Amino acid sequence: MPKVSIVIPIYKVEKFLRQCLDSVINQTLEDIEIILVDDGSPDSCPQICDEYAAKDSRIKVIHKENGGYGTACNRGIEEATGDYIGLVESDDWIEPDMYEKLYNQITKFDADVCITSFYEYMEDSLFKDGTHNRKFMETINNTTNNNLFSIMDFPFLYTVHESVWAKLYKKEFIKNIKFSEQKGASYQDGPFMTEIFCKTDKIIAVHDFLYHYRIDNINSSASNKRKDARLMTILDQRELAKNILIKYNKYNDLKEEFYYQSLKAPFRFYRNISSKYKKEFYEKWKSFIKDLTIEDCSKFKLLPKNKIQFLKALIEDNYRASQFDEYSSFDILGYPIIERTTKNNNTKKRFLGIPYCTRRHINGYLYKEFLGKAYRIKQDQYYEKHYIFGIQVLCKKNRKKYDDINNFLYFNEIAQNIHPIIFKNSKNKNLGRDVILFACGPSARYYEIIDNAVHVSINRAMLNTNIRFDTLFMHDEEFVIENLHTLKNYDAEKYCAYHINKKNAKNFNTSTKDLLYIGAKRFLISDPQYKGADENIPDIINPDISKGLLYDRGGGTVFSALQYILYTHPKRIYLVGCDCTDSGYFYDRQRKNILLSKTEHLWHEAAYAIKILYPDIEVISINPVGLKGLFHDVYTTDYLNEHPEIKNVEIIKGSTEKEVVNV
Repeated sequence: MPKVSIVIPIYKVEKFLRQCLDSVINQTLEDIEIILVDDGSPDSCPQICDEYAAKDSRIKVIHKENGGYGTACNRGIEEATGDYIGLVESDDWIEPDMYEKLYNQITKFDADVCITSFYEYMEDSLFKDGTHNRKFMETINNTTNNNLFSIMDFPFLYTVHESVWAKLYKKEFIKNIKFSEQKGASYQDGPFMTEIFCKTDKIIAVHDFLYHYRIDNINSSASNKRKDARLMTILDQRELAKNILIKYNKYNDLKEEFYYQSLKAPFRFYRNISSKYKKEFYEKWKSFIKDLTIEDCSKFKLLPKNKIQFLKALIEDNYRASQFDEYSSFDILGYPIIERTTKNNNTKKRFLGIPYCTRRHINGYLYKEFLGKAYRIKQDQYYEKHYIFGIQVLCKKNRKKYDDINNFLYFNEIAQNIHPIIFKNSKNKNLGRDVILFACGPSARYYEIIDNAVHVSINRAMLNTNIRFDTLFMHDEEFVIENLHTLKNYDAEKYCAYHINKKNAKNFNTSTKDLLYIGAKRFLISDPQYKGADENIPDIINPDISKGLLYDRGGGTVFSALQYILYTHPKRIYLVGCDCTDSGYFYDRQRKNILLSKTEHLWHEAAYAIKILYPDIEVISINPVGLKGLFHDVYTTDYLNEHPEIKNVEIIKGSTEKEVVNV
């Protein structure tokens, strides 16, 4: 039997997987078994796994339906035959001697668990010290590496990273400890490590940094880009951890450490989550801390002041106060403001070069202080009060924001009546089929037609005469007017967006003559400039577009069409011309070769939403530029012939050699 079995759960990490596998197969401890658990990954990960297994007999590949991180880890542990088991996440990598050092230490002391430290790693940016790697969990060095210990000997270990990797476990010890298999959950490491700590007093440490933990993978459950409802599942995992502590009679002894750990990522998730889920998350938080009292909070020494205030707001059922540290971090032009925290936990910013402080009062009021409090502004949802040297000079009700929200709700109600009629025959209509989302990027001219696929065009992409489109999506009144007769005679489903904004809100019943003439149906999308309306809008990818507004978040018709295509539930979606070179679609022509940051963010958000809401739909980018690495990337031969710098990529073959004109 191998000395060590290394379990690697794998899902949508084709960009990082080879680096991970190379670091594992090149371990100085050669007597190992490597178990790759392909959790139904829709990209090229299954093929990469099989490729490595063909080259190394120590590798065992398990292909399974997607069930989530917990199911993949459990399956890998069940299949392990080694005396000891390690776990490595498939977007990370390890030092060559990691498992040799951990194995020597765990066997020397006959421990159940051996722990070590790790680096945090960012590939595309640097830490403040100018490096890509940053040491983390240096507190491990405060433990002993010469004697066995328990969590009660070093309770601070329960406050640091709860990762299951960067550790080695005795198989006999962990074989009956299972990961939570909650569908769509994140941070399942917490309950698992809690039970590990509760069940043993035979822990040993290695005072080295042997693991590289990637923190800039946007698909990671820890990514700050996430704002969806899945963030709330973290409290389910913390509840499981709490119950484990209670089961082993360690909850009272580790209560402060437990809440310190429970407020790290979950508190950040509460701040980041979309405002439409905020109140639901708040109610879940109240249930989670129901056994906590104000007296408990006053005893906590580890928790920072802002998190103590958050707990008190929950205990006192003060929803506004629970959001006290949420403040705007963008100036009036939409650019991020450089911030630094002052001694009194205010946030210092600059406006037109003048420093000022902004803070949110415990009751939810926002204060801005200029020139050493000589000029102050106090704001809440409806009022704005200005003070000069303590004298109130103006007080006005912020009616514009209130009116905008109500205006938005009015159109949302209209949309809920219209969209079920428009889209009632579209739900699941493309089940099992391929759909091509064809936009106007220059790379679209290399597209080789895929037979038996449904083609959906975006605005002027319809003018490509070599493709017969099944559905037309339009969001450009000028385009409709210019091509009125062509559109009338075009045999296809036609949808035209009506963009709700303050300018046209009163003219909703006008501009219908042209749509009736061309036979197009109108759907509603909202104006992202409606400040304060975020809590009432659906996600960029809504699981049911027949309800509410097809909100495009300012990203253009392509996102409305993408939502429609997902609603029809195809097997695969091919993206054609959705990004391009420096002179075309989705690019700022003043900043050549740079994908517009807003659109790039929306594509990342869309990719994550598709993964969560439609895990069975594969999205494929043909000749990607700005979207490279976000979905399953493939290239056409003609495109590669003109771009010889692109190497080692997947080539797609169309079913015709017709030349496709540049649209």
